[in-house]
Amino acid sequence: MRKSLVSIGFGLLLLIVGIYVSNLIIDLNKTEPTYNNNSLTSVYVEAVKNVSNKIEIERNGKLKSSNRISIISEVQGTKKKKQR
Repeated sequence: MRKSLVSIGFGLLLLIVGIYVSNLIIDLNKTEPTYNNNSLTSVYVEAVKNVSNKIEIERNGKLKSSNRISIISEVQGTKKKKQR
């Protein structure tokens, strides 16, 4: 009984030490970004108008469909014979 309590206590202690060490490693890898404010001296600004642009592409060649479909219209009624 005493060996199982010692092993459970040692396991919990090992788990707590592992969490502490992992948090230290994570904190060491965090770096704050550095900004060089001296590099930008001026910014150019241009007003933008919302207009639609006409797109035209001129090409020559043959147009071929990849799938062929048939268009059929179903109608009701009878066919009359031609009278001579």
